[in-house]
Amino acid sequence: MSAAKRRVVFLGTPAVAARSLELLLDASAQGGGGGFEVAAVVSQPPARSGRKMKLTASPVQTLAEARGIELLTPASAKEEAFLARLDELQPDLCITAAYGCFLPQRFLDIPRFGTLNVHPSLLPLYRGAAPLQRCLEAGDAVAGVSVAFTVLKMDAGPLLRQEERPLVGDEQEP
Repeated sequence: MSAAKRRVVFLGTPAVAARSLELLLDASAQGGGGGFEVAAVVSQPPARSGRKMKLTASPVQTLAEARGIELLTPASAKEEAFLARLDELQPDLCITAAYGCFLPQRFLDIPRFGTLNVHPSLLPLYRGAAPLQRCLEAGDAVAGVSVAFTVLKMDAGPLLRQEERPLVGDEQEP
């Protein structure tokens, strides 16, 4: 009998995060990472956008719904009902990619192996919002992605891995 799959909860909101979720779902389906399942997805609630201020789901929400994955859209990661549901899910690991909300210590204490943050910069450079845009504005020769453990201080946890990408000058922010 095989061991139970590890349970992952993914948190993200914009299109770049939806791409990260898509890659995770594909890896899960192929048995990658030693076997894991994306047990739930967390995204910011639908927001009004466009000229008509229509309520619009985030790209992460749209993907989660299309794949039939449980979706949570709390207004705040501090909400009691949200934290209770996360606790019930018993995640082994949470993964964030451009989620856009502060994660309180109570949240960070729930996943068995912690929370990883996929951040589009070579941390500690460009912590916080819009790191790729700031890298391009600064004229950096190299950009990259960091994966770090999440701690209370913004983008300050221990680094797990970094991948560099040389810039050639024709890049544009997504």
